[in-house]
Amino acid sequence: MKRIKNGLLILFFALAILSIIGFALPPSFKVIRTVHISNSAAGIYPTLSAIRNWPEWTSINRKKDATVLYSFSGPDRGIGCTM
Repeated sequence: MKRIKNGLLILFFALAILSIIGFALPPSFKVIRTVHISNSAAGIYPTLSAIRNWPEWTSINRKKDATVLYSFSGPDRGIGCTM
């Protein structure tokens, strides 16, 4: 019986400590990522505007996931191009 009482007491204190920590944390947070590109807008626009170039610079590409498959339709640039 004493083991159960000690176990419940430890559990109560653990929950109390976790609750105090939870109330001490800020209510919201923000994640910010920045990248410095050492090129002009005119220099990078051709790479970003052509949708068939996107697999080279996006975060999901064949280097990270060998099973990813891309399919393109519509024009190479502008409105109506799809990936």
